[in-house]
Amino acid sequence: MKRHSSNASANQEPHPPEPEWDDDDPTWQILSQASTREPNAFFARNVVRSVRLLDRKPTTWRTHIVSFFTPRRLALGAAACACAIIAYPMWPTSETQNPNMAETPSIITPPSSALSELVIEETLDLAAEDPTLFTHDEVVAMIGF
Repeated sequence: MKRHSSNASANQEPHPPEPEWDDDDPTWQILSQASTREPNAFFARNVVRSVRLLDRKPTTWRTHIVSFFTPRRLALGAAACACAIIAYPMWPTSETQNPNMAETPSIITPPSSALSELVIEETLDLAAEDPTLFTHDEVVAMIGF
């Protein structure tokens, strides 16, 4: 295989003669056995896509926010809010609602003194049996000093 110089047109200056390549050179023999490389079928598409990606402007926070509020997401958020507004009055509460409750105030009575004395006496007995249950300040508070 010999390497030929391209046909020079009359307007171009003649190139110096290229050296002749020896056909017996082992490098050329190996290259003649090599398979030809064909580009991938999607080569042109991939190149054009990569050029488009390089040509894109960098995204800013404003474009991210605008792209977040698509009509589909806004409709979904409005539907969720409507469901919450409808379900709120139907939500059960832990207190029973009495229509007359606003008219009659509830009176909280303190526990009787006999009951509180009994509780203090029992806790003092527990403290006497096991002194590690209460701190010194708690025992003094129960005694009333």
